[in-house]
Amino acid sequence: MNDDVEKKCCYRLPKKERSLGGLDKCQFEELQSDLLRIDDAYYCQFHAPVRDATGNLTVKGSWSTGETGIFNDKVFQFIEESGAIFLADLSGVVFPDEINFSRFRGEVNRWPQVTFEHAEFCGKATFSDVWFGGLTVFDRAIFTEDAQFGGVRFIAAARFNRTKFRKRVFFRNCQFRSNVFFLRTNFYGEARFANAKFSKRLLFNRAKFRSKVDFSGGKTGVRTTSYRHAKFEGPAHFENREFRGATDFARASFSTAPRFHGCQFHQNTSFHLTRFLEFNSHHTARAYRTLKLAMEKQSAWDEAFKFHALEMKSRQNDPATPLTIKLFSRLYELGANFGQSVFLPLVWFAYLSMYFFAFYL
Repeated sequence: MNDDVEKKCCYRLPKKERSLGGLDKCQFEELQSDLLRIDDAYYCQFHAPVRDATGNLTVKGSWSTGETGIFNDKVFQFIEESGAIFLADLSGVVFPDEINFSRFRGEVNRWPQVTFEHAEFCGKATFSDVWFGGLTVFDRAIFTEDAQFGGVRFIAAARFNRTKFRKRVFFRNCQFRSNVFFLRTNFYGEARFANAKFSKRLLFNRAKFRSKVDFSGGKTGVRTTSYRHAKFEGPAHFENREFRGATDFARASFSTAPRFHGCQFHQNTSFHLTRFLEFNSHHTARAYRTLKLAMEKQSAWDEAFKFHALEMKSRQNDPATPLTIKLFSRLYELGANFGQSVFLPLVWFAYLSMYFFAFYL
């Protein structure tokens, strides 16, 4: 192998995954004086992984706090110099330890377009109060520890498609002034979007929330919203949100009863084929009652009957519910699926008619 080729960073970002028209090779060629050899390949300090193919720590993964600080300063310098070309390309960068970008906070330090595609944050990542002025891309990034985006302002579109948040992530009091995409995003830890402001489209299609998620808003509005096929495996809180545009929960699933107390729904709200898997207490009954009343207010009777049935089933399974009420509730379920089925009463009528006809014949 030619030495000139060997001593260049081997990192490549596939063309189909380059959102901002970045390079198809390492963007840090001018900073490759100290290449690291890992698994028979050369990497610049920015793209070098912290573990090799066998899972052992690399030289970068063993850096001291001081060495990590020097690395972070190089990243900050790269961002500052990128302002002149209006693009900070940090795709594929591996951050070996905690990094805090809050030095760029405020409008005066507004970032240009920036991409963190395929970046890996091995320590806590803090972006508190940063202003992102252009398109911001975190597609396929991995956050191994907590990620803090509190108070961040996204002036243009923001993308977190297929991003993995392995610990907690905080978007409290963020302002998304354009479209924001969390398509197929995985939230392994708690996700907090309390009081975040969404000015345009908000898409969480096929996202997975494996722990608690908090979208409560203090009457903060949300425009067009879609959670199609999303999975909520932990508690989901949407209290006091105002949904000002089309809202779509079609085919989403909730492992626990979602909390929508105090919300205002747009008339174009859909819970078509949405699955609700918890109905065992008076708390879940109240959650479904809130949704029932909201759908009745919209004259969305199919959804209203669905949530009425879930409310009744929750009361039926509540240990505190008297036995007689449970009995009649069970009969109501078997006889008409809590008023949702026209077919079941006809079946029962036909069956009983044939029974009495045979009996008296």
